[in-house]
Amino acid sequence: MSSGPSAKVPYAKPWLSVTDQLSKLESRGLQITDRADAESFLHHFNYYRFAGYCLAFENPRHVFPRGTSFEQIKASCQFDAMLRDLFNEALELIEIDLRTVVAYDFGDRYGAFGHTQPINFHRQFDYKITHTEWLG
Repeated sequence: MSSGPSAKVPYAKPWLSVTDQLSKLESRGLQITDRADAESFLHHFNYYRFAGYCLAFENPRHVFPRGTSFEQIKASCQFDAMLRDLFNEALELIEIDLRTVVAYDFGDRYGAFGHTQPINFHRQFDYKITHTEWLG
């Protein structure tokens, strides 16, 4: 079986403007009360990313239950972004703390320039390449 360009199935979905994307969502039952806000949101968020959030609201696929609104799905997107930001902020604090603990312990054991001595590293550590990268 060939996997080259000639074996690919052509993409059949047409390009849609943001206005047409909103019309498509409305045809599936999604309520859009503020079209200008919805258009602005999709110009910055992307229809296909938004469509991923729609999945949790659709029942069955591509059908929105009565009363489902663009604003509800937009709020879900915004909640996800805020949660991701909080999670990344927490991870950054953990990373900084871990690096600080490692640097402090390494310095305590081997001194301020311990990183310049290959003997201070595990024997499988490729010191020559890494040392060059560290010290530029």
